[in-house]
Order: sequence, then structure tokens, then C-alpha cells
Amino acid sequence: MESLTTDEVLTALKPLGTIQTLFLITSTFLNLLMPLHSQTVNFLAATPEYHCALREGYLMNESLPLDDDDESGDSYAQCREFVHPGNGTETQLCQNGWEFDRSIYGETIISEWGLVCGQDAASEISQSMYMTGALFGALIFGTSADRYGRRPTFLLGLIAFDITGMLLCASTSYAMFVVFRFLNGVSQMGTWIPFSGNVSEYMIPKYRSRAMAVPGIAYTFGLMLLALTAFLIRDWRYIQLAVMTPMVIGTVAMWFLPESLRWLRSKEREKKAEHLVRRLSKINGVDEFLAAGLQTQNTVFAISRDMDHSIDPDYKQSEVKITRFKRMPSESCPDDAVIGVSSSLPKRMDTENVQMLSVGIQTYSSEIDKNAMIPPSDPSSSSGRTAEYPGEESPASVTDGAAVIHEEVTDGDQHEQVMEEGNQGSPEENGKREASWLDIFRSPVLYVTVVLSNVRFTYALVYFGFALSTGRLAGDPYLNFFFSALVELPARVLATWVYRKIRRTYVISACFFACFIGMTLIVTIPRETKSGIDLSLLHTILALCGKFFITLTLAGQLLLVLELYPTTMRNMGHGWTTCMGRCGAILSPFMLYLDKMIWNFSGILMAVTSLITAVTVLTLPDTRRTAQPQTADDFREIMRSRKKRKKNNQSTDDNLVPDATENKGFDPDEQVESDRERKIRTGR
Repeated sequence: MESLTTDEVLTALKPLGTIQTLFLITSTFLNLLMPLHSQTVNFLAATPEYHCALREGYLMNESLPLDDDDESGDSYAQCREFVHPGNGTETQLCQNGWEFDRSIYGETIISEWGLVCGQDAASEISQSMYMTGALFGALIFGTSADRYGRRPTFLLGLIAFDITGMLLCASTSYAMFVVFRFLNGVSQMGTWIPFSGNVSEYMIPKYRSRAMAVPGIAYTFGLMLLALTAFLIRDWRYIQLAVMTPMVIGTVAMWFLPESLRWLRSKEREKKAEHLVRRLSKINGVDEFLAAGLQTQNTVFAISRDMDHSIDPDYKQSEVKITRFKRMPSESCPDDAVIGVSSSLPKRMDTENVQMLSVGIQTYSSEIDKNAMIPPSDPSSSSGRTAEYPGEESPASVTDGAAVIHEEVTDGDQHEQVMEEGNQGSPEENGKREASWLDIFRSPVLYVTVVLSNVRFTYALVYFGFALSTGRLAGDPYLNFFFSALVELPARVLATWVYRKIRRTYVISACFFACFIGMTLIVTIPRETKSGIDLSLLHTILALCGKFFITLTLAGQLLLVLELYPTTMRNMGHGWTTCMGRCGAILSPFMLYLDKMIWNFSGILMAVTSLITAVTVLTLPDTRRTAQPQTADDFREIMRSRKKRKKNNQSTDDNLVPDATENKGFDPDEQVESDRERKIRTGR
């Protein structure tokens, strides 16, 4: 007998019960703390004002020359000093170290180890190493989570994250700091990837999108919390210790979170899955009697009155579904009792090989009398239909409207093990070649890969360009970072509405174009006019607007990845585009560093890439009303359908001749209509 799908089991065990709530709370906790690690470099490696250490007995104007690069002529050189203080103009590099202004940032790795002048790329290198570690971590732990399980991978990553994070506080040199920063990035992805997968897999589709929206909002609050933490604790070691302590304490609580039920069943670990179902039933407060029927493939719950009585003799398989008890003639069954329907029956019932056991349940908690046998019914009765078929309304299967348990027993106790999730296709589909990484670089999917890779790369480049440059903005760096985080909140909330109402590509294109306009203005407008008017506040406002628009694109990017890539290569496409995003995050610190050598290099590059992305993303089809493609042929049909609609808008002739190679088995518009009808019918 075919097992229920995991979504059906989770529905029966309460789809939004205690275990799901625990996962959501943990997800909020992790995403509140993750930005405290990924963007702490803004404060751990902040560069304060500095100059060469003054020789004893000499004033600053006697020891230091003026900075030739400063047009105002009011600032002193940071990396040079007079060879003979107070006498002569010959200069040299700082010989006795540097003096740092600790009034704003306190102690940072820059001031502690003197990482300035010839070593002024230290901050950018440490951030890039963290992002490089995250890239390797995504590749390593992503594979590990699929092979060895979500829970062991998550716990391994969490322990490694705690250890490397605490050792980071004890770094005695810059090299040690960079190494542990890299390892911290690796383990951070080892924590997040398996856990986010587990959260998604414990949610049924009805709640999944809302559950996955929690991390983004928590992440924004985490960024604001980072600004407050750094403001209160102005020492890089104690800042790192403060952000690590909650993670170490939380590890104890997160240790008891269970393995993914979907993963266990996909790996055919049925005994562990059955044990987990029992455990989940206790956690969610579901009656053990119900759990006993869900944890095995041979026992399911059914209500005979709700089944279709017109059974086709050639009907091969009934529909798998989970429904709820409606009010029965008997008042003994509770309204909220969850039931399942047997989903695998022979084409024709063989009464010699199949016997049905039935017991009337007088109360929900009553015991099952397994000795109450039902004699085989007459195969000729009811127009050749047998009473053993679930749904056949007869005295044997319905007793005063009470629920009935059916158990199927076959010769030799041989049952076909059918895995859940509904991913097994027909024999013809199963015989097809499995998709490989090369398939995302083949036509017609190649074009999507190129465009979405550019979108993800540009997003990371621009997002971290804004996020890591808040210290350059005029005003208090802590307030600037706080407001930079604050503008993400309305963007993340607005995204849930705007992408339902407006075509995804239009929204993404408009946002990238807004970033292009903002960066162009920042580059072209001086910070101060010739008449002395300070325009630094305008620069800050433009940067915050750019951060808002780039954040708004993220939800749309993820939707395009999930809705354009065919099912057979969707995970591979998602993984590839994520890697491209990581590459953008790795390069963004160096982009900012090149501003010291090339005038406004980062602003120009962010503006150009934003404009290119704004144009190219418009070439992708609208996916709001398009069914997800299952194969490359389905995606080709989506592109062909899009071209036909364009032709229909430009031509007065509506009778277009169909393409001879058209995929007749896939109609995006027709499938979406069916989905809508299903939602209306089921009330979802």
C-alpha cells in the first residue's frame, strides 16, 4: 500500500504545531545573529583617523607635512613625517608607528596591529576571506546535508561556528584573524544551509512562503542590533565575544531539534521515520492512535461515506489526500480528527489475497479490536464492485457513521515500497537521463543561467557596496549603519505584496534602474559646492535609497530562479546563481578599495552593472501566471508561448499556425488555470 506523502503526514500531525513553532523561533534567533557576524567587519576592522607617532617634544605641525591630496590643505599626511622635525622639508615613512583616534571606534584590528599605509587593504581582505569561506561552506555543507542528513550537518556546522567565533576573539595576529574569519565563514554556511532546508521541509506549502519570510525580517533587525552593540562596546574583541555568546548558549537548545522527516523518507530510513512520527505526535499533542496509523504504510484511516461510490473496474489507483472529519451521524468522532485515504489498491480486488479488518470506533480514544474480521463480500454484488474497496458504503465498512480502520494484508506480506513526495514519474519519465550541471549551460536554459547569474552577481556587488561603505558617509557611522539596516525593513515587507501584483521582471528592472540613477547622482554631485554648501546629507540619502531598492530585488530574484529553472535542474540552477552572488560579495570589498587608486571606481562600476542588469532582466518571461516547468521542453514552451503572445499583440490575425515541434503535453496558461480552480475547490 502506498505511503502518505510527507505533506499529508505533517498535516495530520498539525501543520503549524509546536515543532514548527520551535523551528520558526530558532530560525528567527539564528537570523537575528547571523548579520552580527557577516557584517561585523564594519566595526571590527574600521579604520579610524591616524597619523605618524609624534616624536617627543615636537608638535604636530613640526613633525608632519600637509597632505598633498587634500584640496583644502587643512589635513596632515597620514603615512609620512619629517626626517628632521622642526627643520627642513625632507620626509620619510613613519618610523615609530602611528597614533590612532580612538574616540569613535575604540580599539579595532586596524589600530591594534597598525594595519595602515602599506597594509591598508586589511579590512577588505578579511571580509573577502569571510565571503570566500561562505562560498566553500555552501559547496561542502550543501552536499553533506543531502548525503548525511540535515541535523548532523547543522550540529557540526554550529559547533564549528562556535569554536571559530570564540577563537577569533583570541587572535594574536592579523594572519590568525584572517584564518579564523575564513573558517567562521565556512561554518556559518554549514549552520544556515541545512537548517533553512529543515525549516522549509517541516512546513507544508500553505505555510512555507510565510515561514521562509521570517529570516529576511529577522536579518534586518539583526543589522540594527549590530549597530547598537558596536556603539555600546567599542573594542573589537568584546564586540566579537558579545555576538558569539548567544550562539554558544543557543547551541544547547538547538541540539534537541529533530532530523528532517522528508529527508529520512527520501533515504528510505523507514524505522527512523516511524520513530520520528511518534516523537512529533507527542510534541504536537496529536493522539498516539492517529500517529500509529500514519507511521506505517499498511494502516491508514478512511471515512467510507466520503468516497466516490462509482468505482470504475479499470480504476488503478485512488487519490492520495488528507482531509478532516466532517460532522458524522455519530457524535463520537471529533471535528478536528485528521484522517488519510488509502491510495494504492489493485486494479481488480482479489478476495483471496486481500482481507479487510474493520472495527467501529465508538470514541476517539477507544481501543482497536483487531479480531473483528469482515468476511469477503460477494464480488458480483453492487454491479461487480467489491465491498473491500475503500469508500464502498456497506454494513461491513460503516457502522452508524463511525470511522473505520482498514488494514490490507497480502500474501507473503510483500508490499511495494513507494516513496513519498510524488516525485516518482511514469516509467517513461524514470527512464530519462538524469539532469547534470552541464544542463543549465545548454539551450534553452543557458540564457536563463546567463541572465540570472548576472542578476545575482550585480545584486551582491551593489548590496555589499552599500553595506560596507556606511563608514564613508558623513555623520555618525553607527547611525548611518542603523539607518542603512532600517531601510531594508520596508523593502522586505513590501516585497511580499509587490511581487504578487506586478510582473517580477518589471519590479527588478525598475529597482536596478533606480540604483543606477542613485549611483550616477552620487558620482556626479560633489560633496560640497563651490559656494561652500555641504551636500554630504544628500549623498547619504541617495545611498540609503539605493540600499532600499537593491534589497527589494532579492525576493524577485529568488522567485525567478524557482519559477524559470525546470524541476529537473532547479536545485543546480539555484546553487549556481548563489555561487555567482557569493563571487560578487567577495569582490565588493576590493571594489571599494580601488577607490583609493581610481576616482569613484566603486560608484561607476555599481552604476554600470545596475544599468546592464536592469535591461537584460526584462528579456525574461513573466512567471506570475506561468506554471513551473518540469523539463527543458516545458521551459521552451514557455518561451514559445511568450513569443506568440507578442505576435498576437502585433498582428490582427489570431489564427496562428502552431509550431510542429510544440510541446503538446505542457500548456503554462492552462496549468495555471487548473491551479486556480484547485485553490477555489479546496478553499486554499
